[in-house]
Amino acid sequence: MEHEVFDLKANLLRLIGVGSYGDNVEWKEPCISLVLPEVICKACNHTRDIDLCKDQYFTNENNRHMWKCPICDTSYDNTEIEFSLIDKLNRKSMGYVLQDLQCRKCKEIKRENMNMLCSCSGEYDNLLSRDKVTTYVNICKSIATKCKMNILAEIVDNTKLFTG
Repeated sequence: MEHEVFDLKANLLRLIGVGSYGDNVEWKEPCISLVLPEVICKACNHTRDIDLCKDQYFTNENNRHMWKCPICDTSYDNTEIEFSLIDKLNRKSMGYVLQDLQCRKCKEIKRENMNMLCSCSGEYDNLLSRDKVTTYVNICKSIATKCKMNILAEIVDNTKLFTG
C-alpha cells in the first residue's frame, strides 16, 4: 500500500509540474502557533498543553479572550498565562544574546573571542537566528493584543532589538 501511495503522490506532483523532492513539496503549517506546555486547571487539576493561537476551548469574558479547561469548563487564569509568556520571551531573548557562534563549514563552536574566521577558514554564524526570535516576539504581540495582556504588550513594545 505504501508503494502505491508514493506513486500516486509522485504522479500528482508531476501533473502540477512540481518535482518529488523540491522544497515546496513538504507541508508547512499555514497558521502561527505558540504552545504553552503543562497548563494546570485550578478547579480540576487537569494538565494540558494549550496552543494559544489555535486552541478550540476558549470564551470571551468581559471582551477578553480566555482559554477554558475541556474537562470542567473553568477559565484559566490569563495573568498566569501572561507571566508564563513573559518568562518564555525573556528566556528566548536571553538565549539569543548569550548564544554561541558556529562555523558554517565544519559546524564547530567558536572557542576564541578574537578570531574572525574558524581554523578551517569558515565564517561563524549564530545558532539561533534573529528571524526565529522576531517571529516569536510578533506572535507574543498578537496574543497580547487579542487577549488584552497589557504587561506583555508593553514588554514586546520595548523589545527594540527584535521589533525594529
